Amino acid sequence: MNNSHSLPAWSPDSVRPAKPARPCRSDGPFGRVVRAGGGQAGAIRNPTMKLAKWRTLSQKELYKNPWWVYRQDTFQLPNGEVGDYFYVHTNGSSLIIPILDDGKIVMVTQYRYLCDEESLEFPCGGVKAGGDYLSTAVRELAEEAGFESADLQQVGKFNPYNGITNETCRVYVARKLRKAAAKPDLTEEFEQSYLLPTQIDEKIRTGEIWDGMTIAAWAIARPVVV
Repeated sequence: MNNSHSLPAWSPDSVRPAKPARPCRSDGPFGRVVRAGGGQAGAIRNPTMKLAKWRTLSQKELYKNPWWVYRQDTFQLPNGEVGDYFYVHTNGSSLIIPILDDGKIVMVTQYRYLCDEESLEFPCGGVKAGGDYLSTAVRELAEEAGFESADLQQVGKFNPYNGITNETCRVYVARKLRKAAAKPDLTEEFEQSYLLPTQIDEKIRTGEIWDGMTIAAWAIARPVVV
């Protein structure tokens, strides 16, 4: 299951002032933020001080499916202003970089509906309710790549889009592979490829590999793999 790659791009677009004030707008990394109070949209911190955290006042689910939850949090800024943040909550995801005995790496090509293109990626999938990262990695390795691993090691983690989702993706390197029966979901169809690290580097440079999670995972795992 690989729905974690297809998160909808919702952005926060509503901030309620604690008291009537003239709003001002700025474009942040996750879309338009509307702040009340006018004047400066933010401040430059003293490098010796920690950044102030926002306080969560309430949280509610707006929509839920088997892979993620669309949430609305009401938060309070350090200056007392109150606003709403819309985002996608998931249980996380596991991405696997499978390495064959000859040093080639297993990748999968699949169709990405939102972009209407085929995409060359590492096997990856979301953690289901009641599941965990390791069991998800084992399942996705079999479902998408058609392998089992006797040596599955976590090498890092990242957030794929931290203004839109709180998802954490853990990256695994799989060695000592043996063939297993691939069992993709009904909405999934995969074509396996076997590439050398230098070929992966080249395909990233040319844009043939354009999936962000694959590129991020390769940046983390490459020093371990090569």
